[in-house]
Amino acid sequence: MEQEISLREIIETLWKGKWIIASITAIAVLLAALYSFVMVIPTYESKSSVIINNTDLPIGSLTEYTNNSTSRDVVVEVMKSPEVLQSTIEELKLERSVSSLQGSLNVTKPKNNELLINLSIQGSNRDLIAKILEAVVTNTKKHISSNLSDYITSYKSMYENKLKEQEESLDEYLSEYNKLEDSEGLPLLVLFQQNASDSQYVLEANESLLQELRNLEKITQVEYEQINAKIDQANNKYKQYYQKYEDALSAEDLQIVDERVNILSKPYTPSSPISPNKMLNIGVALVSGLMLGVFIVFIRDYWNQSKGEQL
Repeated sequence: MEQEISLREIIETLWKGKWIIASITAIAVLLAALYSFVMVIPTYESKSSVIINNTDLPIGSLTEYTNNSTSRDVVVEVMKSPEVLQSTIEELKLERSVSSLQGSLNVTKPKNNELLINLSIQGSNRDLIAKILEAVVTNTKKHISSNLSDYITSYKSMYENKLKEQEESLDEYLSEYNKLEDSEGLPLLVLFQQNASDSQYVLEANESLLQELRNLEKITQVEYEQINAKIDQANNKYKQYYQKYEDALSAEDLQIVDERVNILSKPYTPSSPISPNKMLNIGVALVSGLMLGVFIVFIRDYWNQSKGEQL
């Protein structure tokens, strides 16, 4: 019976204070609505995806370097680098620092896909944040392309110099052979270039030449073998260097970064903001207002009863 009376008293207390509860709840909901719809600037999120292609490029000795330079880990680091972000800020004339942009740019590597890179950024301007993502990807590709181009140019120049050195060595050895020919009576060494493209020196051997070589004295044969070994070694190095030089020429003609790094999904910003969550804010305000109103009503009733008992 006491429990029934207590429940009746609770209901009566709430009913007496219904206008207080309703007023506080209405004020809370109104404040939440003003905050969500008027005071707070909506925040949007733009997303994009980039994929790294496993493309086999015909560049021989440069393949490993280019693959490493365009790997997912490297691309991610370049995307977040100060150089790329500074270029993006200057290009879009953003009024923010590199560290600020770096903090708002989210670049992730999904564990279930080793070739995918996901980018996202939040902001109040829907169009601008999409442009930021687009500029970051474009500037990343430009930065990697520039580094690759510098390396390939240096690589080509290095082997171009090595080719010249080997040509000089071949000329020196041939001159040495000619001197031996004049002094020791060596058979005439017939050399010709195999073709104009690779400039390989080839010794033309025939039966008459081989017979002349067999008739030479042992000491003269040793001298011949030594100079011939030098010519052969220089020729082999020349072929190796020329192949690397050709690899550099092939790499220069290719758009390596465009072949390897592609946009899977262009930057997209939904029309609905991610914050504030207006309905959630109003719902929380509604529940909070009810709870606060009920609390005030009970405190008010308890206060009135305490005063009555004192009187």
